[in-house]
Amino acid sequence: MTTALTKTTAPDSYASATVAVTENAADTGSQNHYVSTGKELIIFRNSNATTAYTITITSQTDDYGRLGHITTEAIGSGIMKVFGPVKNPGWRNSSGNVLCEASNANVLISVITVP
Repeated sequence: MTTALTKTTAPDSYASATVAVTENAADTGSQNHYVSTGKELIIFRNSNATTAYTITITSQTDDYGRLGHITTEAIGSGIMKVFGPVKNPGWRNSSGNVLCEASNANVLISVITVP
């Protein structure tokens, strides 16, 4: 079973205020997931001051039979990495979810839906 990530919806260009971004600690016992609309950015932030960890985003077979996991990519201490917008073909699984994970709970994952 995977752990659901809470998403943040970004305001559009005509909003009168910003929004706070929700950060979710990576579940190292299983993968994390979010329900995909095809308009999400995934942001990983390593909150540890000294130790590097790894992140993975699991791809799904696309319409052409291709896979393209982002597998155990290093994320240095204090570093943020972003991926997306994550389109549905090639990333959303049959349950409608995109799966991602990190090697340590010090890696915080944010999912931002863009307008």
